[in-house]
Amino acid sequence: MKTNRNNKPLTGLLESARGFLTNGVTPDVVTFADETLNEVRLIIIPTLQNESIADQAWILSEHGRFQDAIDELEDSNHAILQWNNEVTAASDVHKSCRDLEKVACDEKRGCEMALWNLWMAWVREETELRTIHTQIENHFCVQDEHGNYLANGTLHTFRVASVPWMQSYTDQKGDCDDAEDAYDYALSDANPENCNIKHGNLDTRSATCNANLDDLEGKACAHAGAISQNLRLFHTTWASLHASYQGVTDLVYNQTQDRHQEYKTLIIIECLLDRVHELNGRPCDESTGTVDDQMTTCETRGEDSVICSEMPDLCPEYFPPPATPPGCPVPMTTGMDGKCLPVPQPWPCNPAWIAAEMDGLPLLPEPVFSETNPGCNQYPDCSVCSDVDDLPVDGVTDYQTWVLPPASFSLEHATFDDTANNYAVTYSLWGASVDGCSSDNGNTRDYMGDQTGQAIPVVVHSADETAAVRCCSHDGSTCASQVQGVCHDVASFHDANAICAAANMRLCSQAEMGSGVCCGTGCWFNHFAIWISDGTPTLTPTEPGCDAIATMGGGIHTDGVPDGASAIQFIDLGAGAMPSSGQMQSVRYRVARANQAGLKFQVYRPVSGNTYNLVMESEVLASTEQGSTTTHQLVTALEYQAGDFIGWVHTGQGTFNFHGNSGSVRWKYGIEPVGSDINFNGAGRRTYSYEATLALC
Repeated sequence: MKTNRNNKPLTGLLESARGFLTNGVTPDVVTFADETLNEVRLIIIPTLQNESIADQAWILSEHGRFQDAIDELEDSNHAILQWNNEVTAASDVHKSCRDLEKVACDEKRGCEMALWNLWMAWVREETELRTIHTQIENHFCVQDEHGNYLANGTLHTFRVASVPWMQSYTDQKGDCDDAEDAYDYALSDANPENCNIKHGNLDTRSATCNANLDDLEGKACAHAGAISQNLRLFHTTWASLHASYQGVTDLVYNQTQDRHQEYKTLIIIECLLDRVHELNGRPCDESTGTVDDQMTTCETRGEDSVICSEMPDLCPEYFPPPATPPGCPVPMTTGMDGKCLPVPQPWPCNPAWIAAEMDGLPLLPEPVFSETNPGCNQYPDCSVCSDVDDLPVDGVTDYQTWVLPPASFSLEHATFDDTANNYAVTYSLWGASVDGCSSDNGNTRDYMGDQTGQAIPVVVHSADETAAVRCCSHDGSTCASQVQGVCHDVASFHDANAICAAANMRLCSQAEMGSGVCCGTGCWFNHFAIWISDGTPTLTPTEPGCDAIATMGGGIHTDGVPDGASAIQFIDLGAGAMPSSGQMQSVRYRVARANQAGLKFQVYRPVSGNTYNLVMESEVLASTEQGSTTTHQLVTALEYQAGDFIGWVHTGQGTFNFHGNSGSVRWKYGIEPVGSDINFNGAGRRTYSYEATLALC
């Protein structure tokens, strides 16, 4: 980065001082030299100091934004800690449930195996009964080949043989009935330990555990998602801050080098003018030393100046950004230092999560299932997080961090963000020029000034670019082009201010230039672009008595999504009415969707019912860094009264996100201008991720 500060006025003054020594001067020029010395000492050097002090304040302001990011990280870690605690609790509940499920499984398996044993006992008793029955049948019912029964029940031998068999059958029949009763009782509702109850107990416990697993998986996904989102948001912000701070310090470094060179030149000029004063206007001769000797002496004095000792205000300090916060402890605990980066945690279905949450659960029976190996309800498959593709955070730390200038000049990096640009506006790194006399466009000199024959428009320049100088009296009644006898056709904005101030005058305003007060005042400047005191975007200062600062809005959060609707206006009733009159000076919001057209913040005043009057609105606010939290200092502060409400409008889709858990917002499709009474016919529970900074008067 290279600045282009114009040194032509100083160079001309240096050459003039050399000429004074060479040729001698009149008493009037000696007086001019004295006045010039006073200007150098009382105006130009203090101007350099003030510019450098403003740059130091800029550096400190930019540096402070790193701490803001760390504070926001600490705030966001409260939510991460809450998720961490909820996941830990849900994991404990799930694992405890699975232990109880294992008990129910074992009871169900034991019951089924015992029931099988009762069944087999009944089968054995029934088989033995059938064997005895067959023996009796063969004894009583034996037949010859003709079908005639051979047994004779009247014989003593027949009866003697029959009695033991019948006794055996009667005894076995009792044993068989007992076995059947035992099996039936085991299945009956009268048995409080029956297997149907055991089976139902297991199903109920499994359903509870599966619900616990669903809860655990949901919280684990939310936990992992919150960590991923916070890491992305932090590193996006951190990278932007490093890039912005790099641009700021690079620019300040270059401007400082320019000021050092100007300071050295001023020391040389001061030295030469002191010599002119000592000679009282006489030219140098051999008795007093040659001009070249005097120049060498003064140049040496300038080059040997130890600027940072002589003028420490011209040497701003460059403070290294804070170190990137370390990783948080795992697990996170209440009372820990929250200025840390949350460590990514396992999420459902990845190997680490399965190892932590599933592999340690009680083992379940495995196939093949049988009467000696009954089965239980199997654990369900894990559920993949809906945003699983967004959970990895690989590459989020791949960005350039700050390097002390001038070593940084070999890097490729971004420079300014919105905050830096707002600083540039505040501290006059820009200036505007306008036609020297808009009513006189007939330039008859083809070698001087504008040749278009048209009025020169208002143009905003970098303050280090050049234009001509005309100065107005403090009451605006007179204008001078020859300022203290000099036509300044090439000067920077800062130099132009110093030139007019040295003549006890000031830069003219755009309105004064348009009034014709400067027309025909000399130097042919009717046909030059002339620096003016206004015409650039300026930040509205806080009015006296508006010292109390407050914020309103839904607060910065990451919940929900931005609006999908376009060309729509909103009023945030849930944020509450303004407590007093004052100014909305800046807004801060989360960029959930970047590069959307026409976002403006607005002030609404109640009319009746759902109708509100649009009082003021901001300039269009650009939002290019998705996932970042951006702050806009409003170019013109929005004035409001007690009872007014905050609103916004966008021609594209929404930029900042909202959730529907709370809040009260109304909206209307279509865009109406400032001054309109707008009937907001849509409404809903919404809390948007924004904050407005208010100066309460």
